[in-house]
Amino acid sequence: MGTEKAGDYSCASICSGTLILQSSIGGKLSQKEDIKMRRTFSPDYKVAAVKLVTEQGYSVAQACSELGIGETALRRWIKQVQAEKQGYVLPGTKPLSPEQQRIRELEQRIKILEEDKEILKKATAIFMSLERNATKR
Repeated sequence: MGTEKAGDYSCASICSGTLILQSSIGGKLSQKEDIKMRRTFSPDYKVAAVKLVTEQGYSVAQACSELGIGETALRRWIKQVQAEKQGYVLPGTKPLSPEQQRIRELEQRIKILEEDKEILKKATAIFMSLERNATKR
């Protein structure tokens, strides 16, 4: 792998998601810093990982080893998929299943329409009061 410079740091290597930066001050290599890059996974990938455990008989440790992911993440995904199957979306998470994604979109649309309805009610009340005041004169 090549070395790229950014300010006082040069990229020494990238290995299994870990980026190691070498800091050089005055041309001398003074220290190494280990910076972990946070990986993101698509909902489809998460569901496929969960299916390894729930449908294909892998243990959590085996699936994590095969996929190169942490056990905590996989256990969280399993919990999330199980909750979604029961119709719940865990707080602070994005839905994984297409059905739950659609439900969330529809709930957001309903919220917007209800807000619009309230605005129209208030506007109608204002116009009605203005009309009443105009006819009294």
